[in-house]
Amino acid sequence: LYSSPSAIETKSKGSDKLLTKVISDSKRETHNITVQDASKIKKGDWVILKMVNNDKNLITYDTKPLVVEPEWTKILNIGVL
Repeated sequence: LYSSPSAIETKSKGSDKLLTKVISDSKRETHNITVQDASKIKKGDWVILKMVNNDKNLITYDTKPLVVEPEWTKILNIGVL
């Protein structure tokens, strides 16, 4: 699963840069987030949200109903991306 090679991989010529931080929780499957500073984001922009967290409870929640396997080194060491 997490250690399998990608079926489709996309890349851009640019690099990701941090524009701002998300400062509060949002409900799943909604289209609203609260950020620290929205001045660098304008209507119509595409944004990438990243969360890097290897908390065991989050990994268990994120992979349910699967049991996390020791071979899934990327998610265990780096976390949910």
